[in-house]
Amino acid sequence: MRRLAETLERAHLVDRVGAGRWTMHDLLRDYARERAAAELAAGDRDAALASVYAHYLTGAVTASATVFDAGPADPEAVARARAWLDLERPNLVAAVLAGGGATLGPAVELGRVVQRYLQVGYHVADSLAVNGHLLDLATHGDDPAAQAAALFELGTARGRDERYLESIDDLRRAMRLYERVGDPIGAARALGSIGSNEFQLGRYDAALAHKREALRAFRAAGHRLGEARELSNIGRIHWLRGRYRLATQCYELAGGIYTDLGDRVGQGRNLLDLAEVHQRHRRYEQARDCHDRARRLLHDVGDVTAEAVAIAGLGRTDAECGLDREATAQLRQALRMFEGVADRLGEAEARIALGDAHLLAGRAAEALTEHRRALAIAADIGERRLEAEALNGVGRALRPERPAEAAGLHRKALLIARELGEPDRVAQALDGLGAACAALGDEATAARYRRDALAGFQALGVPAADQPPPAFTRVAAPAS
Repeated sequence: MRRLAETLERAHLVDRVGAGRWTMHDLLRDYARERAAAELAAGDRDAALASVYAHYLTGAVTASATVFDAGPADPEAVARARAWLDLERPNLVAAVLAGGGATLGPAVELGRVVQRYLQVGYHVADSLAVNGHLLDLATHGDDPAAQAAALFELGTARGRDERYLESIDDLRRAMRLYERVGDPIGAARALGSIGSNEFQLGRYDAALAHKREALRAFRAAGHRLGEARELSNIGRIHWLRGRYRLATQCYELAGGIYTDLGDRVGQGRNLLDLAEVHQRHRRYEQARDCHDRARRLLHDVGDVTAEAVAIAGLGRTDAECGLDREATAQLRQALRMFEGVADRLGEAEARIALGDAHLLAGRAAEALTEHRRALAIAADIGERRLEAEALNGVGRALRPERPAEAAGLHRKALLIARELGEPDRVAQALDGLGAACAALGDEATAARYRRDALAGFQALGVPAADQPPPAFTRVAAPAS
């Protein structure tokens, strides 16, 4: 095969694009397809296609197992497997979408194999295309189990695309089909993912109810990975509600399960959760250690958005420790990573963190720019939690020169935080209002707001906001 390819290369019919890899012009490919249809028997064409699908399926199974499966990881082997998946991604997706007739079965199987790679790598457009196609095939074939699987993955991809309501609709359909075919684990996964979308919409009570029900189902079925994911997700809701001890207990239970299972993605994301606990309590060395370990784990498995969260966490820690140059570099790197995969939620959070870093370093104009950009994104995608963060950030940046406008922004943040039931953000908004009123010369009102803010921080057992508090509270989108 290599000799033939090299012969074609010398004749300028194909071009080398890498070690052992060639490509050809679309016109030449069309001509080859025409000649094959005219000169090769149907059986020979099917055999050739079967060989191609077998190659990609074997490669995808091996690479995915190397990157994601439990057990001791060989870093060099993981890097090679990831590189193969990244290089072959367009071909893998094209093979799934081209499947039909004799290649229908291998194409469907290939689509299932590449799901985790597409999800972890944040290849949302490819995931939407693959699973939309798999859903069409399953519907045409009247296969409810396959329909459920495709709808679940489609809903997961739409959630990652910040299309939360559409995602919930897909996942509800998937859950009903899982229940119809007697798959309790599939139904629990769909229910938990519905909760993840409710979380992103700020509907914490509904999210917690769904997550707890999914957790019970996973425990009843003895599905430990599902149990760990839902424990992590429940912990995040407790975290935002100010129940830090419960959140930490959930994180520790989940971390033990991830370690037992050897799940590297779960271990990395769990370290991000724990880092957030240390960060909010200003335990910076512990936070830095967790963020750095998470970064290395998540880089190895190609979890680009969670790796970016870890890098941003390192930047926040450095900013709060006065290491401005290091902080700014890391936050800009995280921002580029989020922009590179069109993760607008992550982009907004990185801009909030970068704005806070600018403000800590005395760059109010740059801080204002980043917080306003984050506010626009949060409003556009309907992320009220981030909207409150960004409003507080804009208020802090405006406070020295335009305190009346800053007070209005902090009041808006306060209303949102109270509506969401997030006591830490309530206290942050109250603290901002106190500072703005003091800048306006209204010391009596300022004292009242500051007293209420201090009481809120003390009730939570966290440091008062004598400086801009940590803003990058997302530890990763809740796991499906």
